[in-house]
Amino acid sequence: MQSRIFTLFAAVGAIASVAALSSCGDPTALQAQRENLVDQAVIFALNGTPTTLPSGLRLSSRQAIRVDANFAFDIAFDINANNEVVVYTQRMVGNQLVLGHPVGLQLTEQSFDAVTRAPVTGYKYDSLVVLPGNRVLLVDDVDPVCGQQFSILGPNLRAKIRLDSVVLSDRAMFITFLVNRNCGFRGLSPGLPAD
Repeated sequence: MQSRIFTLFAAVGAIASVAALSSCGDPTALQAQRENLVDQAVIFALNGTPTTLPSGLRLSSRQAIRVDANFAFDIAFDINANNEVVVYTQRMVGNQLVLGHPVGLQLTEQSFDAVTRAPVTGYKYDSLVVLPGNRVLLVDDVDPVCGQQFSILGPNLRAKIRLDSVVLSDRAMFITFLVNRNCGFRGLSPGLPAD
């Protein structure tokens, strides 16, 4: 009789444990450590402005930074002769002598808020893109720090950038951007990403 009661309690306990784990989602899934935040920045054209002004964006730190010989930026911004905003990847600014790291760019027709997840295909790596006003640029950055760490999901940081406005007289660009700084994660909505 005692063994039947013990078996019954064991079965009830096992069912309760499975139900508890199921209600919390996958307990073995990778959890994001950093929240996605929407940021804004003023970026100055790579050409025709003082070198002390930020012309690049570093995704891992969510900062507008100077473009210099340290190549600490991921993408750089410029304004061409037709007054169009051009976004360059790190390797496009450098040359064959600069190793750099791969960065992919992709324009989307979706609005900034509508882009909630980064695609895994369609990027053009080590290239440039003309970014029209109010269009969204998707970025796939094969980040060196993520590459040094073991990341099951991959060494990529994903981002979305919207060009809000341009002041041609100052050669300044105002952007809104969101970076998912969790290596390999694809979620591009504010808050802690699920994937």
